[in-house]
Amino acid sequence: MRQSMQVKIGDESHTIKEWAEITGISKFTIAERYYKFHMRGTALIAPPKILQPVLITINGETHTFAEWAEIMGLPKSTIKQRYYDGKRGIDLIAPKKTTYITINGKTHTYEEWACIAGLDAKLITNRYCCGKRGTELIAPLQKYVEVEINGVLHTLKEWSKITGIAYNTLYKRYISGATAAEFLKPTRKREIRK
Repeated sequence: MRQSMQVKIGDESHTIKEWAEITGISKFTIAERYYKFHMRGTALIAPPKILQPVLITINGETHTFAEWAEIMGLPKSTIKQRYYDGKRGIDLIAPKKTTYITINGKTHTYEEWACIAGLDAKLITNRYCCGKRGTELIAPLQKYVEVEINGVLHTLKEWSKITGIAYNTLYKRYISGATAAEFLKPTRKREIRK
């Protein structure tokens, strides 16, 4: 029969199972501390730290992240990130900034325009950030995207075959509004293969 290893803490020596029974801490927790984290001595059998929730007081009301998130209708992660970014007070729980875009006299958010146009909101956001405005923002995606560079017109698939650059890479460059030089720039992998 295999003899269990003894772990010495102070003047006492017991097996991990015995330490678990003595302290009330799970034997798996003690074993993990011993083998994985290489803890020794009293740290091995210290009670687990219980994290106290962060309490935030705004205008005389005190709540946790989760409670403020529920009250304000925001994701808890948004409030936590703002807190760790140093925001306090009303800035911590302010509603998310919404950008409104007017096209042909109609004003909507990115998400609303995405639903109207049947596009992904991220695509409209990318187009907006690249300087596209008006109907260019909500233009439908072409089945075959054609790109003209130096007077030469090809589909992305054709450019991919010509340059040896992956179609997905070219598509991402196209969506981001890359210039002709950026569009045809070889990838690192392509440069290494040459």
